[in-house]
Amino acid sequence: MTNALHPIYRQIIGQWRRDRSRTELKRLSGRFLSLSLDIDRLLAFDSRRLLGAWLESAKAKASSGAEEALYEFNARNQVTKFG
Repeated sequence: MTNALHPIYRQIIGQWRRDRSRTELKRLSGRFLSLSLDIDRLLAFDSRRLLGAWLESAKAKASSGAEEALYEFNARNQVTKFG
């Protein structure tokens, strides 16, 4: 499902660059938000898939504060292409 977000995002950017039609931007933004919320609801069914659990798991593997920050940064970027 997350792969479906990227084409919509590209459409939004393209629409903005072309003519900035408010109607079309609202429609595309609505699709993007709706799909994002669907993804959020699906992932929330499994507590192991919540962001907090994912980040804590990554940070637990670190052996220093700097490494912990790096692992958290990397874990956040793995969650989304927009990170």
